[in-house]
Amino acid sequence: MLNSARRSVRPRPAGTVTLVGTRATTRPSSASGSTTRHRLQARGASKRKPQSSSNCSLEALAAFDRRVRETTGREKIDYVAEHKFDGLSLSLIYENGTLVRGVTRGDGTTGEDVTPNVKTIRSIPLRVDSALLKKHAVPADFEVRGEVIMTRDAFKDLNLKQAEEGGKIFANARNAAAGAVRVLDTRITASRRLNFFAYYMLAGGRAPKKRLSEVLETLSALRFKASDDWKLCHSLGDVERYINTWETKREKLDYEIDGIVVEHDAPMHADFAAMKRLDIPLVTAEPPA
Repeated sequence: MLNSARRSVRPRPAGTVTLVGTRATTRPSSASGSTTRHRLQARGASKRKPQSSSNCSLEALAAFDRRVRETTGREKIDYVAEHKFDGLSLSLIYENGTLVRGVTRGDGTTGEDVTPNVKTIRSIPLRVDSALLKKHAVPADFEVRGEVIMTRDAFKDLNLKQAEEGGKIFANARNAAAGAVRVLDTRITASRRLNFFAYYMLAGGRAPKKRLSEVLETLSALRFKASDDWKLCHSLGDVERYINTWETKREKLDYEIDGIVVEHDAPMHADFAAMKRLDIPLVTAEPPA
């Protein structure tokens, strides 16, 4: 069962954390400031990096498909298409099924320890039952990656409250969510109605499943919040239809997305960075003049 109890926790002393797989060690740091900095060296891991919009188009998708086929030597290619969340990237470290560390992904190399704040986000499990992990063949020590976001309604309500109290008006939901995760007062984090969407997991530096689609299914089975709108595509035409669908439907979502992620649903290897992917920004049509 998941432990849903939430409580404020004092921040850990500033230090440096090195992540190897799902293990973390801390050593003192002389750096001053209100946040804890980390070196992130999770094996086979890299932050999702958007490409320039000039390279992201249906033509680029076709070229991407051609490269994947040439690289793999396979004629039949399956892809996973999913939303590219416009949020703050986090790594959640679990030991014996218990959440012990929450770290921002930062630039993919350096991040911040935000564990006390992360524990106030209700969509993040504080503990995953050992029987559930065993049922889905996931080790007790693992890492979950995803993004913290704020829904459109939560963002609107926050700015209304800020205006009433003469506080800061936030430019967008991403900035509001990121700021809430990094503040020292965990009560602020808890009040912001944040959500965490998981999109990947590692155990011992490797994906615990053979394919990305299986990883996404496992995250949901372990009671992590994952997008319901990802799709396993068996052809390039399926991917194109998925992109076209969300170009017209994106404004109906409860949260902001800034594109579509397309990844080869290939057998997983230790090197996550080697997994083929393409980021496609969505373009909202201009209204008629």
